[in-house]
Amino acid sequence: MPPHEIVWLYFCKVVLLLIAFLLIWEALFRVVLGYLAAYFSLMLVRDAVTLRDTYVLHRLGNPSTAPPEIS
Repeated sequence: MPPHEIVWLYFCKVVLLLIAFLLIWEALFRVVLGYLAAYFSLMLVRDAVTLRDTYVLHRLGNPSTAPPEIS
């Protein structure tokens, strides 16, 4: 089973699509544009939340770029 964060992300995508469709009762093109605007906002927030952990994982995976230990 995928991690809870992935399931939550897919759930948010479906909810965004439903909200875009319900709020924008016009051409399908405008619904898609509304969905994409909301989706990019969601991804920006996700990246901002996980940015620090990404740097930590990168440092752990590549010890040659880690700062020297001070003893």
